[in-house]
Amino acid sequence: TVSTPTLAMANGGTISVATSGAGNAGNVALNVSNFNLTGGSQSVSSTGGAGQGGSVLANATNSASISGQGTGMFSNASGSGAGGTINLQAGQLQIADLGVISANSTGTATATAGNVNIVAGELVQMQNGSVTTESTLADGGNISITTTGSMVRLNDSQITTSVQSGVGSGGNITIGSDFVLFNNSQIRADAFGGPGGNITIVADTFLRSNSIVSASSALSTPGTIAIEATFTDVT
Repeated sequence: TVSTPTLAMANGGTISVATSGAGNAGNVALNVSNFNLTGGSQSVSSTGGAGQGGSVLANATNSASISGQGTGMFSNASGSGAGGTINLQAGQLQIADLGVISANSTGTATATAGNVNIVAGELVQMQNGSVTTESTLADGGNISITTTGSMVRLNDSQITTSVQSGVGSGGNITIGSDFVLFNNSQIRADAFGGPGGNITIVADTFLRSNSIVSASSALSTPGTIAIEATFTDVT
């Protein structure tokens, strides 16, 4: 547990928990006002065995920023245990310049990818960033992004839950805000042998320009896409 007014991590700095055996990994809890990750710094939960990955929680009452290639919050599962959940709460969240929040599974069919839950008070803004859950064989993790304020805005960014092979089902994606704006971006809940995940977008106004919303499956049934909003496709 780290509690401080400002947590700034840079130049490959890392806070991590891991397990390689039957026991579960520990948890990470970051209780801060401002949270800033740059320069390849990471907060990571990993499991390489039968134990479950620990959760990663960041509660930034003012703002959270993740920017730079290799920079982000990660949950990795490479054995038979399920990946841990990533929970991020912030007044405002910005993910930019290849920054990422990722829950990944490269393990067996039981190594379900972790979930990603993001709650922002005002704004979630992504500029060339990504929020992903990805699985090789197991079920993909779910992604939930909601604001209690005004806007979720994506530009040249992606939110994806994908399964590469096997019969695992794609994770579900839920996005909720007053305004949801996508430009040159992708929202995907795709699978291979299992069913695609479901995508739910709830907004007062949903604007999409040159963007893709997909819930497909190569060999099984596609997921459902439900958009509850005043819908405008701006090209």
